[in-house]
Amino acid sequence: MMNISNLRKSLLATASGAVLAVGIASNAWAVPVFTVNPSGLGEPQGPFQADFIAGVSSELLTSTAGGVGVGGHTGSGWLQFTSFSLGSNPIFGITSGLGNTYGLFVTFQLADVLASGTLDAPNSTNTLTQLDYTMFFDPDAGNSFTAANALTATNATYVDVGGNDIILGGGSLLNPGSGQSGFNQFGGAFLNSINSLTLTAEGSSFFVDPVPFFDIAFTEFNNTGQGITKNGDLTSINQATGGVDFNQVPEPASLVLIGLGLLAMGASRRRRS
Repeated sequence: MMNISNLRKSLLATASGAVLAVGIASNAWAVPVFTVNPSGLGEPQGPFQADFIAGVSSELLTSTAGGVGVGGHTGSGWLQFTSFSLGSNPIFGITSGLGNTYGLFVTFQLADVLASGTLDAPNSTNTLTQLDYTMFFDPDAGNSFTAANALTATNATYVDVGGNDIILGGGSLLNPGSGQSGFNQFGGAFLNSINSLTLTAEGSSFFVDPVPFFDIAFTEFNNTGQGITKNGDLTSINQATGGVDFNQVPEPASLVLIGLGLLAMGASRRRRS
């Protein structure tokens, strides 16, 4: 029998798009504040509040058979976080320590299938079927990162300088299909996804409030067409900027609203048909 936690996640993954479409998401998806405490992992900075973590990413994609309406990608990469913010106001490194005394980054693997348009062409959209990630803390902010390069078949990789990186947590797509990627009309790449989040003990020492911490991570990234290089079935995407914020799987009252939204969408579709 499916437990309540899995049921809630399944319902959320199915309904997240519907909630936005019917316009009832403003309260359920209000961006919440969280507290970070670098001193919990030995850094000199004390606790501070934030609601967003910004960063820059690099990835290498391998395309499967393409054409109109067919194809997809597999790929991997990294995301280096560069700053925290609160209410759209940046929290500088002198306060957060990020980029000064420690680093924060993510490695990920993804897969997608073409949903509309022609693979790798402008105005194409892909449905994410996999997005697995691990979040790391670099105590010395000394790691070395290599950007992806399709021309040399170089993956986006990093070196753990000092061998002291700490795993803070990780996760995956809430459900296959709870993410979207593609190329816009100008050739720039984009990605949005809704992912699970599970912290390690060390992660709970860094992300200290709320307790328990949020169990969903929302991601959004895009770039200009200038950050994209193509070579045969390889595509490297660099200079992609964006970030991550967090929330909880909705409580039962919120799930009732989601259910009403799904019913409204179904009724609308029946009327159109």
